[in-house]
Amino acid sequence: MIRRLVAIVSVVLSACPTPIGDRCGDGLPPCPANLVCVMSLCARPEPDGGAGTDGGTLFDGGAIDAGRTFTCDGGCAPWAVCLSSSTTAACVNGRLETTEPVDGTTLRAGQAVTLAVRFLLVDGGAWPNTIAIPVQTDWGAQTMLLSGIAGSVPGLTDAGRGTVVFGWDGGPLEPRALSFSACSAEVIASCPPFQECAPSVAGGDCVSHGYVVEWVSPDAGSATNQSSVAAEVRVTKPDGGMVALTSIPVNGATPFTGSAGRYTGALPIAPPDGVKTFTAGWPADGASSSLSIERDTIAPSVTVVVEPRNGPDPDVAAPTAWKKDEKALIKITVDGGRPAVESDVLPPPNGVVTPEVCAGCSAACRCFGIDVSSSPLNGLRGPMGVQVLPINDPAGNRTEQKDAGFDVTRLRWVRTATLSSFMTEVHPPAISDTGLVVYSVGGRNPGLPTIQTFDPTGNLLWTAAPDVMVTAAPVISGTTVWAAISDGFSLRRMTAFSLRDGGVEAVRCLDGGLEFYRSMALASFDGGVTVPVGVGDVIAFGSTACPTGFFGAGFGAAIRSPIALRQVGPTLELFKAGGNRLSKYETQGASWLDRGSRNENPGLTIQGLAFDSAGRLIGGGARFTMGGGGVFMVSASDHLDAGWFTPQPALFSAPVVSADSILGVSSNGNLMRIPYGVAGLPDAGVEAGPAALAGGQEFALGESRIVTAGSVLTAPMGSSIRFGQLRPGDLSVEWAAELASAQMTSGWVVSPALDVLRSDGGVKDCTRQIGVAYVSTALGTNATLYSILVDARGLDPTAPWPRFQRDNANRGNISLPTSPWTCP
Repeated sequence: MIRRLVAIVSVVLSACPTPIGDRCGDGLPPCPANLVCVMSLCARPEPDGGAGTDGGTLFDGGAIDAGRTFTCDGGCAPWAVCLSSSTTAACVNGRLETTEPVDGTTLRAGQAVTLAVRFLLVDGGAWPNTIAIPVQTDWGAQTMLLSGIAGSVPGLTDAGRGTVVFGWDGGPLEPRALSFSACSAEVIASCPPFQECAPSVAGGDCVSHGYVVEWVSPDAGSATNQSSVAAEVRVTKPDGGMVALTSIPVNGATPFTGSAGRYTGALPIAPPDGVKTFTAGWPADGASSSLSIERDTIAPSVTVVVEPRNGPDPDVAAPTAWKKDEKALIKITVDGGRPAVESDVLPPPNGVVTPEVCAGCSAACRCFGIDVSSSPLNGLRGPMGVQVLPINDPAGNRTEQKDAGFDVTRLRWVRTATLSSFMTEVHPPAISDTGLVVYSVGGRNPGLPTIQTFDPTGNLLWTAAPDVMVTAAPVISGTTVWAAISDGFSLRRMTAFSLRDGGVEAVRCLDGGLEFYRSMALASFDGGVTVPVGVGDVIAFGSTACPTGFFGAGFGAAIRSPIALRQVGPTLELFKAGGNRLSKYETQGASWLDRGSRNENPGLTIQGLAFDSAGRLIGGGARFTMGGGGVFMVSASDHLDAGWFTPQPALFSAPVVSADSILGVSSNGNLMRIPYGVAGLPDAGVEAGPAALAGGQEFALGESRIVTAGSVLTAPMGSSIRFGQLRPGDLSVEWAAELASAQMTSGWVVSPALDVLRSDGGVKDCTRQIGVAYVSTALGTNATLYSILVDARGLDPTAPWPRFQRDNANRGNISLPTSPWTCP
């Protein structure tokens, strides 16, 4: 009969006779001779002492079979259970399963030792009762653990080795060897700054911090002329940990000080010049960085070369001068320093510096363009200065300032024709809306062209009308040029030329009537009916197809016939002056109606007509024999009644109408400004200034000389040809110059044209404060066309009548725009 096992719950201090041996049974080796096989385990046999008591508790770990009882005599220890069979009984020890600590583990000194252990049956089953497992250490710490419940004991406080033993004397034991690492004070004191103490069982070892040393400033390879340079070094750890250093050694300098990895100091830069190298950190540990600085106390040198202009159309009086619309080229070479930049160049006032590419300028040379289009130039030509400011080399040495200069000219180009007649006369040039310049010459010059057309750069495009003279200013209408021509005898024609190539497109007034003279606008005729060219921009006057008689008295009336046109709805109005007579005609395209004439002040010659912004007609003139003269205004009504307003001295030029004044030249050459407003001409307020002076000489002005509302004027004076520009504010001389001079001859200068600056293809360039004046002159047998760069961007867009015949096409029509020749 098998008796059940009774669990022992009390602590029994006596030992089971024998711990568990090897396993036994079928297929396994037999137990040793002193052991028997009990329930597949080898155990020492115990005599069956029968049932007994222990402290009054019945325990029976044995069995009864055939009248015999097998028990564990005296019971088993707490770490064992009694196992019995039909033949024997034995105390079988449980087994320890320790997971913490792991054998051979190294801990930091003072660190608690984590303990984790379970007590199990031999076959891995749970121990049948609660059991406390003793834990002993050889450094004196001990504790008791319940199976499966973790705990801890204090570790060693110093470096060394120790053992933790789980279990019981005489029972199951499980030792664990441990090591405790620490840094002793002695080892810590022995480590240099670039090392730290790594804890060990022996008390620590000095190992590298692994510092990374870097120079923050100055830059590597920099140069200086100073005796010392401030510097900074950064120290970091690869793991991003805190750097506790308060200083760092620098070879060649005193240690740098700081904290948290940033350290500053001064690097001594001692003579002689050359490269100085400094090493921060600890080379023996590999935690260092070197920095090289060049000592340089020698200033660099600068060479400045202004390139002479070498291009087309040089100014013969200054062959290497740069034109005012060009960029003068300057080469700057810096030896021993950085290359020059735009800010190193100080141009003339209002000049602009831009980097350019120059031939033969490379390496340390830099080329710059100096745009002086807005720079003041007091004359036709003159010098301008440029400064190259001191330039620092990398070491801080400065060059000396270098001054240079170059010549600038306003002459863009000059075209001169030597004619065969001393009766040479020129007319105001005409300019197309793309900048083509039509230049005509009066006078009988057999075999020579009297019309020349140039592009804005001075290239001759075509010539026309040989063997005849042009008797009036050419008029441009769209793509057509109209010119009045004559052979001086019976031939009287108006001819239309193609602006593109000079081909004849139409001929009017064949060999009949009077000549057309220089101050009249031209017209087109067809079958006796006056036909406007284009959109009414060129028109004839008179009651017949061609002029057949004098519209005024005497020869003077024939050669002074100013015209002004105005288009009011479908009606085109024409005002004509002949001598002292003012006439008005109008048409709606079928025939002309004569609206009457007025005749005032005998002996007065009307020099010109103009309109103001209110549509009022303004005229002026002078008496050449009796003196005096005046300026008049005609209202927009359908008649010519108006009173004279007579300033003193009288007007000797065609009037120019600005936004608030009438401008002109008096008979004695004085400048004259007549203020006016909405109410018309005032009774007083005429400003008659003295003759302008230029270069100590009188700058006398002649007829029709003002170009654009008081900005630019020209004048003949004795045997010289002068040109200049006035200040709009007070009509004082901005600049003036002599274009040409000769002996015993008289010069003729006529109203110039003022165009905008144009780029290739004739496109307007309004980005710069500069324009182009075209001045046609005659001196002796030379007829010359000047292209002159002036400080005005084309015609004044605010002036209702800015020049002779109002616009650069010489159309004399207030109804047509001047925008092709203006800038906003």
